[in-house]
Amino acid sequence: MAVIIGARHRIVDIDKTLKAVADLSAELGMEIQMLDANMVFGKEHLVVAVEKAERAFSQKRNISKTMGTEILLYAGAERQISKAIEKMGLKPGIEELAVIIISQHDHPDPDKIMAELGWQRDDSVLDPDEEEKIDMILEKMALSELDR
Repeated sequence: MAVIIGARHRIVDIDKTLKAVADLSAELGMEIQMLDANMVFGKEHLVVAVEKAERAFSQKRNISKTMGTEILLYAGAERQISKAIEKMGLKPGIEELAVIIISQHDHPDPDKIMAELGWQRDDSVLDPDEEEKIDMILEKMALSELDR
């Protein structure tokens, strides 16, 4: 199960942010994947990335070891993790985040997770700017799947 939300939090120190999220993820028994919301073309972009990552794992075609990283690869339409991180990952100074909470057992409480991190939930950061951009990224994601 994956829950997709938007959040506002100014990224100052990437390593500190990643550690806080990793610690909370371990405590909750969930995986939390964060992306630069400015590189996301609407919630549907991430819904499709999650579906494709789940399918890749179920068919044993996954490239990465974790669902979060596999989602990142599909969202960025990349085959290399480093390129996907460069394109879609956190960068100092960004304030709008796409957050994907992945749990195998429990239904995640995104508001509680945001409160624990001290972030503000704001799903509007996932609103697409232009419909044609969504169509373009979904097409690119579909083509990247054919390369596997």
